Amino acid sequence: MRLRTIIQLSVSLLFLFLSTLAALYEGSAIREDPFEWGWSTPFTLLTTDNLSHADQLSKLDYLIYAAKFQPLFPSIMLVSLIHLLILSTYLITQSPMKRTLYLSILVCTMLAGSLMMLSNHVETKYFYVGILLVGTLISLRLAIQNFKQTNSRSCNKT
Repeated sequence: MRLRTIIQLSVSLLFLFLSTLAALYEGSAIREDPFEWGWSTPFTLLTTDNLSHADQLSKLDYLIYAAKFQPLFPSIMLVSLIHLLILSTYLITQSPMKRTLYLSILVCTMLAGSLMMLSNHVETKYFYVGILLVGTLISLRLAIQNFKQTNSRSCNKT
């Protein structure tokens, strides 16, 4: 593995770790907002029928609450996670066609997941529009890369 790849992995993991801690801290404000428990706690409501104490809240719901009301750190988490997925895919698949296929499936999955999670809250819409924009940019980059590779192969064969 090259030094450049190791540095990218390290920086991306560092950003993911720090932004996750910051998002959990910001999302812990849901403990003092019982009105939002019915709207921003989907993971807790899957496991608990009657949510009555703040101690019953899931840590994943902290991330939902942070993404809903303060989306900066959850966005940084998402970008660093996407970068980690792309970099690990690059390391796993060395064939350009396999890599393009794998990344295309990954981007389509992210786009479908982000479309299903749109809500009526304004900041959350910006967050998911950001997800769609990142997915679209990655798809565009992959299409250009695949086009260049197929053109260079066809020029070399003639």
